[in-house]
Amino acid sequence: MGQQRQRGSKHDYPESAHTIRDYATLKDIAKKFAAGEIKLLILLGGPGKGKGQIVKRAMQAQAPTTDAVFLQALSQSLENILAGMAPDAAPQPDPPNVGPGLYVKGRTSPISFHIAAYRHRDAPVCIDDADDFFADARNREQTKHISETDKYMLMVHSTLAKELVAQDVPQEFWTTSPVCLIRNVWDSGDHTTNAIESRGTVIVFEPTWAEAYAYIGEWFWDQEIYNYLWEMLPLLREPDIRLLTKAYDLKLANIPGLPWQSVIDRHAADAAHIFVAEYLKKDIRQFGNEEQRIEAWIAAVKARNPRLAASRATWHRYRNEVEDLSFAAPRPARIVLERVGPPAEARPSDSPVVGGTPVGVDDGGEGEPA
Repeated sequence: MGQQRQRGSKHDYPESAHTIRDYATLKDIAKKFAAGEIKLLILLGGPGKGKGQIVKRAMQAQAPTTDAVFLQALSQSLENILAGMAPDAAPQPDPPNVGPGLYVKGRTSPISFHIAAYRHRDAPVCIDDADDFFADARNREQTKHISETDKYMLMVHSTLAKELVAQDVPQEFWTTSPVCLIRNVWDSGDHTTNAIESRGTVIVFEPTWAEAYAYIGEWFWDQEIYNYLWEMLPLLREPDIRLLTKAYDLKLANIPGLPWQSVIDRHAADAAHIFVAEYLKKDIRQFGNEEQRIEAWIAAVKARNPRLAASRATWHRYRNEVEDLSFAAPRPARIVLERVGPPAEARPSDSPVVGGTPVGVDDGGEGEPA
């Protein structure tokens, strides 16, 4: 069995997975992937942690942007054109890819992915929300091709479809693109998925709320909402940074009877877990030893409601769940935000539409965690 994820998971994590709990390490890993130093990165973890945005920004930061690089690409293109005019012209290599790479979000048709991967060959390829992408067996097979361990990987589409002819895209092509797969779950039982797993660096990202609180402070702007999050930290379930932008949207909407605080309140753990967390925080000297702490908790539960389940087995089960959810950790120091408003964002360029499915990289403003 692989490493178990938090409550509610339908799948185990691979045994080969490395667990990362801090954003600094995740950012460094994303940077290494974007630079091509990690050939296949499999990034797992629950939703609302910001995994996709961190990888996307690393790809954008890695993209060549200097005039010299663009001039090099232009020069190569002109040389190819002139060489192709020669009577005995041989096929010329395409100019280097100077964009930020390919970022695919969610469900994409196999032919759209094939065309997009060709347009971005040799540049980083990130498939975010790959649970939907992997629902198509043909996409899983294509991912297996593009994640081979050889330097040059052969990408193959099963048929020479009319879309390939219309887009002047070959049915087979070679690429050196590093690949990142971002998923919430993993299923090693599928033979294709298992083959992909065996080739990659598998990272499970499970940040604490203290880490998430500090990360949110890097890009969030509403101090009132941020302060309320800090007050609620000891009671919250697993980190979800989307709570902040959802609360902000509700605050702007200003709907009577629907306060923005409710977004964060609804993420609080249930009362039984909170009660266990309270006893875990108490100094052991109050009880004498761990067994007496458990007995005190059982007595307190029965005093509240004699019909509630309270035993040593119940304590240990709740304790494991509390530690997994991490809300029993000490509250971090308060942070004063530097931003005072949402970041200004230019409208992104529309992605090219290929085979009916948009693909490409948008600009991913820092106020939009994913």
